[in-house]
Amino acid sequence: MQTNFSGLCTLIAIRDSKLFAYLFEEYCDIGVSMTENADGYERPESALPFSSVIRKQLPNVPDEAFSHAPGLYSEAEAAYIMWHVFRTLRDLHTSQLCHLDIRPDNILLSSTGEVKLGGLSFLSSFQDDSFGGLRLNLPGKKEFVLPEYWQGFHVSCFAADIWAAAVSLYVLVKGTNPFPIRHLDQHIEKMVNYSVIPELDGFSDDLFHLLQLCMSPKLTLRPTLDQILVAPRESVHSRRPAGSRSSAFSTIPRSTRGKSGQT
Repeated sequence: MQTNFSGLCTLIAIRDSKLFAYLFEEYCDIGVSMTENADGYERPESALPFSSVIRKQLPNVPDEAFSHAPGLYSEAEAAYIMWHVFRTLRDLHTSQLCHLDIRPDNILLSSTGEVKLGGLSFLSSFQDDSFGGLRLNLPGKKEFVLPEYWQGFHVSCFAADIWAAAVSLYVLVKGTNPFPIRHLDQHIEKMVNYSVIPELDGFSDDLFHLLQLCMSPKLTLRPTLDQILVAPRESVHSRRPAGSRSSAFSTIPRSTRGKSGQT
């Protein structure tokens, strides 16, 4: 399987033991974007310097846009990180590949501003797949699995990646998963009857709109990766005329918006 994508950690080696297979992946010097704890997810101290890295990439974004609560990311930082994740997903999906384990602790950062997906244990190819990427069972952390999985449907692995990325965006800003599993039976009941999106208080209009679409109870209303990545004309931090387009990712400089492609 070809895995040489610029937004994907390079797979260095695979070593087998009697019980396990060990994957050795590319080193990213800042490390994971968040670590899991008893209360949810927290931005590790090692990731604090990433703010200054992003400031250099986004010189036109005001400093106040980077202010964040302890252990969390500002919306500007989260948008920067997740725009690169969504772009990598588009490259993977174009090549009929799915990651299937997207979560904040599988999103890695570097001091050069790179954002890469690690945790490649479930990376899967669907080239010449008889079922078009539809599966009844999905791997990965179940708090990041879309509701159709719990409802017993055959699920698109491509749609599963987009859902997990949207949930990860929420977690970067809030530090908690909008779909925590405290009691499995209650979680199953909630997702089987999923009809109302989670509370999105405190989000800007742009991220609110994006998350509202990505977490819509209706699969047909959820956006495609191309729709998520559409390049707007104005910055969300500038005053826009009535009727102009906006995007949660409009702070990303145009020089970084080209196709990342394969390396």
